[in-house]
Parts: sequence; C-alpha cells; structure tokens
Amino acid sequence: MPTIIGANQLDTGYDVEGACRFDNTGGDALGGTFGTPTNAKKFTLSFWYKKSSGTTSGGQVFFGARSGNENIFLHEDTIRWDWQNGSKTLNWAPLIRDQSAWYHFVFAQDTSQSTNTNRAKLYVNGTQITTLRSGVNANYPDQNLETGYNVSGQPFFVSSYNGSAAEINGYLAEVAFIDGTQYDASYFGETDNSGIWIPKEFKDDVTFGNNGFLLEFKQTGTGTNSSGIGADTSGNDNHLSVTG
Repeated sequence: MPTIIGANQLDTGYDVEGACRFDNTGGDALGGTFGTPTNAKKFTLSFWYKKSSGTTSGGQVFFGARSGNENIFLHEDTIRWDWQNGSKTLNWAPLIRDQSAWYHFVFAQDTSQSTNTNRAKLYVNGTQITTLRSGVNANYPDQNLETGYNVSGQPFFVSSYNGSAAEINGYLAEVAFIDGTQYDASYFGETDNSGIWIPKEFKDDVTFGNNGFLLEFKQTGTGTNSSGIGADTSGNDNHLSVTG
C-alpha cells in the first residue's frame, strides 16, 4: 500500500504538507474511472516526483489510462508519453536520475491545436522540454483525438498502467489532474531568489473541470473517500482507490 510521509524537502514560502511513497515491489497504485469530461481533448497533469533507490528495472508508469494502452512513464530514465496504444509517442531527452532531488513535471495536452507541437507539452522544473531522446522520432497525437487520458468510462491509474504492474519506485506530491484546460508550468511553481524551481499554491488559480482531482496526501485511510490516501482535495470529490 502507498505510504504517506512528510514532504519537508519541498518546504518553501508555500509548504507542501505531504507526499506518498510508492514501492514497485509491493504493487502500489491508486486508480479510478473517468466520468463525463469537460473536454476530452484537453488536460493538464502536474506533480512532484523524487526517485528512490531499489528496484527500478522496466518502465515505471506515472499515469496510465485506457487499460494500459496510453501511458506517461519513465523509460530508461527518460520521460515517455504514449497515445493510441503506443502508435503515437514522444520520448524526451533529459535523464531523470538524481535521487536527491525533487522533479516537477507538467504534461499539458490540447489535441484541438492545428500545430502538432502545441498538442502535447512537457515542462520539467518550469522549463518546456523540446529536445527528444537521440534516435527517436516525434509522433504527436492526431488532431482532435479524444485520448484515453480523459474519456468517460475509461479507467486510469496513478503509479501503474493497469493498477497492479509497472508501478513507480519513488515519491509523489501534489498530483493534480485538470480536465478541460492546457496549463503551463507557471501555474504550479515559480523560481525563487536563488533560481530554484519551487512549488506554489495553485488550487484557487486553476479550473479543475469535471474529472479533475488534486492529491495532497494528507490522509492515511484505505477507503475511497475524503479520509483515504487517494482523497481528492480539489473540491470535486473525485477520490481514488488503492489498487494492486
């Protein structure tokens, strides 16, 4: 089962109170099923991640949807984002290896955009990443695609592609899923006086949409409710279940 811990490493002018430890040897994941979306073509996923030592072989999925056919995951220490059962994919260049640091990731999709590079954007620690991993081609999602990441009736998982496999080995904090809007990283973080990217309070500055949720990991229960590990604190009550 995922473990709630303090997130003092993220203390700034705005304090992140909790994080969740996921262990891929124990089948740790959270999951739910999407309802009717505000807009099935647009979403933003923002979260803080700290890598752990231990078992790290294979792909480690941050966010999985459509029964494992669409995933956002660590692939050989790089970030990969798949659509349409992997027929469309982006695999960016930065290596995610530092176990002492918190990384902030923002995945922002809007498939209604006519320019393909605007349909899927990745930000790491406030900077938009445009360089792909060497040897791979850019395959952006089709225009106006209603991806499994935000489609009614489709299951989704935090830290797995199906709820019981390919889990991450590390910590997550402030996991925000936003339905219907493609936000950039400036909504979720800011640069301090030392040039370090830090979190900021954003709950009242974004519109979560019908399927949106925010996991602040303030609770320790196992139920799918406001007292559970997967409690949604966005105000939508889209609580997630413990799976695996």
